[in-house]
Amino acid sequence: MKLNKPLRLLLVTFLLFALSGCAVKFIYNQLDWLIPWYLDDYVTLDPLQELQFDAQLESYLNWHRRQQLPVYAEFLEWVADAAEDGLDLTEIEQIQLRTEGFTGQLFSRLGPSLATLFKTLTDEQIEEMYVNFARENDKYRKKYIEEKEIKQRYKRAKDVSKFIQRWTGPLEEAQQDKISQWSRQYKLMGEEFLQSRQNWQLRLKDVLQQRHDGDQFERLLNDLFANRGLGRSDQFKQKLDHNQQRLKQLYLDLDQSLSPDQRRHLINKLHAYAEDFRELSGQ
Repeated sequence: MKLNKPLRLLLVTFLLFALSGCAVKFIYNQLDWLIPWYLDDYVTLDPLQELQFDAQLESYLNWHRRQQLPVYAEFLEWVADAAEDGLDLTEIEQIQLRTEGFTGQLFSRLGPSLATLFKTLTDEQIEEMYVNFARENDKYRKKYIEEKEIKQRYKRAKDVSKFIQRWTGPLEEAQQDKISQWSRQYKLMGEEFLQSRQNWQLRLKDVLQQRHDGDQFERLLNDLFANRGLGRSDQFKQKLDHNQQRLKQLYLDLDQSLSPDQRRHLINKLHAYAEDFRELSGQ
C-alpha cells in the first residue's frame, strides 16, 4: 500500500504510546493482524478488492485525522501540564484509561471498515490468510515463548527503556536499574497471548463463513473487532492486570526520579506531538 504513508506511521506511533500500559512491543504485536493496512500482507487481493481496500483505508484515515487527532492533541497537552509538577498515581491511571479508550475506538472502527471487503473474499483467499496467520503464530512462538526466560526479560526491559527514552532522553543508571527490577517482576505471558490470538482468529474464521449473510455478518464482524478481549483466559487477564499495575508503579517511580532536563524534554516532546497532531488534523 502506498496510501498516506506518513499518517499511517504517525498513527502507529500513537498506538505505541497508547499501548504502553500493556508492555509496549509485546502487545503491539496484536496490530499486525488487526489494523487494516496490514491485510494485504496476509491475503492476495484482486484489482477490484485493492480499489475497495484503498477507498476504505482512505476513509478510515480521514476519520482518524479529522476526529481523533485533535482529541489526542488535547490529551497530550493535558499530560504535559500534569507532568510539570510530577505525575501522581491517579494521573498515571487516568492516562492509562484514556489511552485504552482511544485504542478501543480505533479497533471498533475496523469491523465497519472491513465488512464490505471481507464479503468479497473467496474461500481460497481465506485459506491463504489462515496459512499466513499460522506462519506468523509460529514466528511469535519462537520469539516470545521458546526463547530463554532471561532473554525475554532482557528484551522487555530494553523495550521499555527505549520507549521511555523517546520521551525523556537518556536515562541514568539508577533509572535503568528500576526498569531492570520491573522486568524481573514482569509475568511472562507469551503462551496466554498466543492462545488468545489463536482464539480470536478462529472466531474470525467462523464469522467469515457467514460473509454472505448480509446484516448478520456485519453485526458479528463489528462485535468481533469491538471485543479486543475475546478469547483471553482468566490466567491471561490476571497476568495482564499484574503487569499493568507494576508498569504504573514503574512509571511513577521513574517520574519521581526525573532530572529537570529530563522533565523538560518530556514536556517539550508531548507539546511537539500535540502540535503535529493539530497540524495534521487540518490537512
